[in-house]
Amino acid sequence: MKKDECLFSFGKINKYFIIPFLCPIFCFLGNYFFKLYVKMPHENSIDENIKKKLYFISSTFSLTYFGGGLLYFITYIRAKTESSKKSRDFPSSSSIIYIYNDPFEQNNALKMIFILLIISLLIILAIIFNLLAFNKTLFEKRLYYLLILPIFSKIILKTELFSHQILSLCISIIGIIFLFIPTALTIEKSDIIFNILVIFATSAYSLSYVMVKYLTHKYYLSPYFCLLFIGLFSLIIFLLGFIIYYSINNFAEFKENFINESLQSVLYIILSIIFFIILNVLSYLVIYFFSPTLLMVTDIINPIIKWIFSLFQDEKENKAFDIILNGIGYFLVFFSSLIYNEIIIFNFFGLNNKTKKYLEGKQKEELSIIANDNDNDIDD
Repeated sequence: MKKDECLFSFGKINKYFIIPFLCPIFCFLGNYFFKLYVKMPHENSIDENIKKKLYFISSTFSLTYFGGGLLYFITYIRAKTESSKKSRDFPSSSSIIYIYNDPFEQNNALKMIFILLIISLLIILAIIFNLLAFNKTLFEKRLYYLLILPIFSKIILKTELFSHQILSLCISIIGIIFLFIPTALTIEKSDIIFNILVIFATSAYSLSYVMVKYLTHKYYLSPYFCLLFIGLFSLIIFLLGFIIYYSINNFAEFKENFINESLQSVLYIILSIIFFIILNVLSYLVIYFFSPTLLMVTDIINPIIKWIFSLFQDEKENKAFDIILNGIGYFLVFFSSLIYNEIIIFNFFGLNNKTKKYLEGKQKEELSIIANDNDNDIDD
């Protein structure tokens, strides 16, 4: 650290950095309206509603991927229009026009389709496991992401974690341990199996995020293309599941699920689908432009919003002990996300050496030295 340098500084926030911070908001809204939906009608409990409508609800989540992927056709048509316009105006121009490759014009198209199919299967498993564990007493699943995602990223993407990012993850883990304590004191033995399901679900999601990054990074696929085919494959698989399940069971059971549906419940599920479509689009853009780890670190804002909201909504009395532990835990994980995103930079112990602000400053210094050397050579 330089003598005139402060212990802490703030990094420059890129305009695209707003995208990772929007994801938790839409995730909260999607989950909020989904929970309102499964509470209706009131004749059944939330668990019974989800179990009876498991295939239907699962397919709606797949629909959110497919809905986000429809943007691929808009970007494809736009790219073709700009290409034809540029070739007409500048026939001899050889400038690069496309950001994404056309997967069907590549020799390894079958390999990419196979990877997208694997991602679809992983997401299907994650959706079902999360739905089965919905409304149960669960530990904060973001801890699993913070442990599993870097491992998959290291193995598949060969990414490197820098010192300030490692510090950020360590602070996050300490914070989430604080969040574990209130849950550990109230969890029942029957909920342990559902926590195991959540571990499998987060592992499946983590691997799917890393594989999407692999496709967009190595083959320059559009994130919208990935969303489109992941949604299409998962919808087909769920449709086959529909047919097999209800051919074995009475198909009238499927019809009974919608007898008590009201306009209000339909509105809730539509709003939930819309918010999850926006969430999936933003999440895949974050994966494309940044990294899956950044997405998960920033997503910790979602449970913070949910916790603050619950303080004013829950009918149960909030214990001071739980509020203090949760407050400390959420503060630490949010603070760690600011460090990871280089919004807060530590200028000691070399924690700023690999930050974007430091590297840009070092580059300017080197260019300045080269310019001065060239001026001296000219004078000589």
